[in-house]
Amino acid sequence: MSRTIRPLLILLALLLVLSSVPTALATPAPASGPAAPYAAAAPHAQELPPGGFLEVSGSQITRFGQPVALRGINYYPQGKPWKAMWQYWDGPQMERELTLAKQQLGINVVRILVPYDYVGNGRVNEKLLARMREFLQIAGNLDLRVNVTLFDFYDGFPRPGTREFERDLNYVRLLVGNFIGDERIFAWDVHNEPDHYDAWVKRGEAQQVLYWLGAMADEIKRIAPYHLVTVGMGNYDNLWQPGPDGRRVIDYSDIVSVHIYNAEDAPRQLDELRQYTDKPILLQEFGWPTGAPCTYPEYNEDQQVWVYRTMREAVAGRVAGVIAWSLRDYDPGPHRRWDTREEHYGLVRPDGSLKPAAYEFMQYPVTPIPTITRTNYRLHRERYKLNGRRDPLQTASGKWVKDWFREAWEHMGGMGSLGLPLSEAYEHPRGGVVQYFQAGALRLNGSAVFMPGFDSWPLHSQIMETIRPINIGERYVALYKPDIPPPPSLPTPPDERYFPETGYSVKGKFLEKYDTFSGPWRLGLPISGELQEQVGDVVLTTQYFQNGRLEFNPQYNVVMFGQIGYALWEQQCRFEW
Repeated sequence: MSRTIRPLLILLALLLVLSSVPTALATPAPASGPAAPYAAAAPHAQELPPGGFLEVSGSQITRFGQPVALRGINYYPQGKPWKAMWQYWDGPQMERELTLAKQQLGINVVRILVPYDYVGNGRVNEKLLARMREFLQIAGNLDLRVNVTLFDFYDGFPRPGTREFERDLNYVRLLVGNFIGDERIFAWDVHNEPDHYDAWVKRGEAQQVLYWLGAMADEIKRIAPYHLVTVGMGNYDNLWQPGPDGRRVIDYSDIVSVHIYNAEDAPRQLDELRQYTDKPILLQEFGWPTGAPCTYPEYNEDQQVWVYRTMREAVAGRVAGVIAWSLRDYDPGPHRRWDTREEHYGLVRPDGSLKPAAYEFMQYPVTPIPTITRTNYRLHRERYKLNGRRDPLQTASGKWVKDWFREAWEHMGGMGSLGLPLSEAYEHPRGGVVQYFQAGALRLNGSAVFMPGFDSWPLHSQIMETIRPINIGERYVALYKPDIPPPPSLPTPPDERYFPETGYSVKGKFLEKYDTFSGPWRLGLPISGELQEQVGDVVLTTQYFQNGRLEFNPQYNVVMFGQIGYALWEQQCRFEW
């Protein structure tokens, strides 16, 4: 290399390094008086060099002195929400999904939540650090800045001076300390919605929580002065509640994060919050679910569009950025969660297509904020380990049977009794976890496992106590069979079993089927005698029970469970309950 070229290269390298370091460690003081409304980014912001930490200037977030607008998403990989993201790490999947998010939605920010007990008792090990480095590499290569939330799923908030308090400080020192010079992280979020945890809500320890939040925020600022600090409170009015040292969350936050899921009330909440702070406001969470299917009629894509459009109007001139909850809907398996609204907040459907609200989201302002740090770590993948008898099992219908539902499906007749599942196991609006099948429906009795001696019971007894069939037979008769004849008053022949509770009897092949498939549990009591019914294209002999219907097909000389689950699931989806 010639002597004339070398000094030029050294100078160029020095300029690149300096471009990624802010001009001062201190955050500019807030402007006095009422905060100026948030302004859009400068027209030539995209012409600024890459790198640079995000800073605060009055009510704006800036880079190299120019205001930036943040448009981002809260992220979990499809099929791996919550802790599963970290337990079953899949770097290539995250790279693929975030690349599509960047291309399709034009985001510049991504928020991730790190579960505190991922490695157990708040320890930071190389595995956690390696996964953090991989994620920052994926995000940085896409010019995405990362908002990292710490202490997720943590309800400790120990008192100062205790061993646990010092352990939490060490956790911050080790985790944050490994990334203090990385401009790809734009903010550390101390805790996600600490005011929704038992310490605040049930144990009456709000003051202790506030003190702990301030101490952790102070420690992050001490060791990582180039990064911004925030706290994602669940209720906006807790942001200005003073702690025991007189400080509020808005005092030790560089940017004030707010979560709003009531779009109609968003302008009022944001305006009230602005009265207490001149700092930039970040709408860190907002959104609307489009499921679980057949739970609430307002959980649909049209309502989600309305929410995103209404929020876009609400935040204009009020916030410095938005982070939607969330990028994708989550597959119903192979994770163990029941299907709830939490699985359906995404802007992207499980098949990869965009929901209509995604096009509303694209209208939110955004500024390019390219990164400069690049790494080349190999992306790792750790697959689900499914080998337990109650692990989620995907069936031929595409639906999953999980936990005790799988036990009941496999060991109490399966296809021959219940048929294929029509729904996922989901949290029913009236309470409990329910799953519909072609020929039946089941409800979870979760408290059964706490009964004395439960673990020593035979498996079939455990199943019958833990899973209870739903009375779809009674419901079907009430809806579709008003002409059920009353029970006969004649004496019962000896080859029949009489049920005095309802006055009906069960006989012959129906009685054989009843006894073979744990009739008192699976079918319950008979609620009709034998009938002649048109089922599809043939006339069959049928009999109704509390929890289903039996059918005898003379062509095949076989008794089967009638597939009346379809009609009851359709009724559920019409919200006729």
